[in-house]
Amino acid sequence: MLYEDIQKGSEKYHRKYGTYVGIYDDYFASRADPSRWRDESSLDADEVNALMTFLNGFGSRMDYCYQNDLGLYLRPTLICANLLSDKTLLSVDFNETVVIGGEKFSAGRAIEYSFSWISKCPEVGPTVASKILHAINPELFVMWDGDIIDKYGGHSASNDYVDFLRLMQRKAMCSISQIVNEKDVSYEAAVESFTACSHSVAKVLDEYNFAVTR
Repeated sequence: MLYEDIQKGSEKYHRKYGTYVGIYDDYFASRADPSRWRDESSLDADEVNALMTFLNGFGSRMDYCYQNDLGLYLRPTLICANLLSDKTLLSVDFNETVVIGGEKFSAGRAIEYSFSWISKCPEVGPTVASKILHAINPELFVMWDGDIIDKYGGHSASNDYVDFLRLMQRKAMCSISQIVNEKDVSYEAAVESFTACSHSVAKVLDEYNFAVTR
């Protein structure tokens, strides 16, 4: 079943890629006050430097001379992405209306804007952009890379990333439903079971995708 395949992929990731697991755990544990990411004006150089170290730990190879650039591009990205700060991959409605600068957009369009804007930063391509969005909201944004994009037959534009998130949402919802039916448990218990080896539904899917494309 789908949920079993995803969980096996996540378990494989933890067995084979312990270094990445450690980098991820250390980074999020070091963010003692995640609420600082809810206010773009409170980001300081230390936060941006820590983010770059996190990204480079996954092979991004960002030059620290671009730290100021990353900070500048992060701020408008945060304004948009944080409109969905209370959303998870399971709860987000991509057609929901959000307001940006007095204009109405769908949540999906807001994500496209966030992805597109941060991708303009020097040395930030589609892979790094997804990791930055995940750092902003690890409950909502699923990371990807070239191999994962190829697996799902997509491209790397902002609208393709939203299509990818929609697909990941469907996979997650199907998996949770399978657990509910197979194990005769509540929805909440099914989500807890699905994420037993990881931090969030979005991260479980990332681990599965990474493991099965290597």
